[in-house]
Amino acid sequence: MVFIIILRNSVKSLQNSLNELTISMKINSTVTSSAYSQARKKLRHSAFQELDEDIKNIFYQESNVKKFKGFRLIAFDGSKIILPHTSEVIKKFGSTKINNHTNQDLGSFTSGLFIAGVDVLNQICVSSTLTQGNSYEVDEVIPLFDQLNKDDLLIFDRGYASYKALAALIDKNKNFIVRIPKASFAESNKMFKKGGKWTKEVELIPRYTVKDEIEALNLPNKIKVRFVKVILSTGEVEVLATSLLDEEYTQNDFKKLYGLRWGVETFFSILKGRLELENFTGTSLESVLQDFWAAIFLSNIESIMASDLIPNGNAVNNNTPKGETKKTINKSVAFNVLKNMAFEIFANNDSIDIKLDKIFKLFLMKPNITKIDREVERKKITARRALNFNKRKRKRVF
Repeated sequence: MVFIIILRNSVKSLQNSLNELTISMKINSTVTSSAYSQARKKLRHSAFQELDEDIKNIFYQESNVKKFKGFRLIAFDGSKIILPHTSEVIKKFGSTKINNHTNQDLGSFTSGLFIAGVDVLNQICVSSTLTQGNSYEVDEVIPLFDQLNKDDLLIFDRGYASYKALAALIDKNKNFIVRIPKASFAESNKMFKKGGKWTKEVELIPRYTVKDEIEALNLPNKIKVRFVKVILSTGEVEVLATSLLDEEYTQNDFKKLYGLRWGVETFFSILKGRLELENFTGTSLESVLQDFWAAIFLSNIESIMASDLIPNGNAVNNNTPKGETKKTINKSVAFNVLKNMAFEIFANNDSIDIKLDKIFKLFLMKPNITKIDREVERKKITARRALNFNKRKRKRVF
């Protein structure tokens, strides 16, 4: 019961959520929020991690997994999440002072750095970690490489464009694509100019400022990569570093592959927006970790269930002309279904086939309709617009 209540994670007050379970006869007696809080201390957050690993293993062993030329595409990125500012959480994740131009003491807050590796074609979070908010993303992502397969292609934004990250990827025999910002490497800086060759193989060595660190980590002091230039529809030039040296990969392939990296940004948006990741239902360290891993588990369950309803990896019940629009599962609807039916799924011994049929039918209600290959301009959201959205326009899942 505790496991399911954590998984449901309602934005309502805890006591109201517990009362509703009694009213709907999901539980047979009244329960105080204090009793529930004491009960959840007996459940480890690792339960959600273990079940998440189980469903991922089943999916990748038994399903028709979508890949790109034999590669599973894993996009990595990091996102800050605000955590409860309690002594137990502060001890684990640290505390950051709030400062402004007046140098007044405005208090402090606690945040965590959430790094995720997402299979963007199948919408599965395959690797993740939660660490201190002021951590260096490159240092935290390197240990995650050991969790990945040899047929994975890792895609990174320019925040990971360092010799240390590239050397660690090559040292662990990982295939990768990393966006390179200007002035990162002398060899890549020349490629931002228009014209010239679109691809070039180079040898890189570490700068003297990091040479000692590279040696201490037993990373190679010389690596070979391929720089690739891609031109966006806006005319902007991007340069990518990759381990894919084979000429079978075209300039358009690299443009498409890096564009797919946006799937990890969508994943963070779903967890923070739809699943209310920062709406922690408890203030203890264990409660925070339970809510965190429960959200990832629920997201992966939804993606795995929805995969059976998406033929050819892109559309459900699609009667529109090919190449114009596609229908996809509305995640807001899907998460609401799973949370409402959580007791039926996990605590009811009725036929699973009947329950799955019901779930799938509900999943198909009000699908999202989008134009294929639509490009939307990315606009910076002001604090005022964000506040207005959260106060008046945001739709709650549960």
